[in-house]
Amino acid sequence: MLSDAKKGDSGQISKFQPQSPEEVRLVELGFKVGAHYEIVEEAPFSKDPLVVEINGVRIAVRRFLLNHIEVI
Repeated sequence: MLSDAKKGDSGQISKFQPQSPEEVRLVELGFKVGAHYEIVEEAPFSKDPLVVEINGVRIAVRRFLLNHIEVI
């Protein structure tokens, strides 16, 4: 799951079934099957949110929104 990723991890989204309006918004921002991602930053103490670079854009996302995104 992408929610388990750490700073420096990268890969590709393999499965994502949006289940909330916020998750649908992630799809609009580029979190689609086949998209490549890199975790470029995470909050210093709580590790939440993550800064994810996807399609050349950096987006800060709370971990709970990434629970339904499977990655390889």
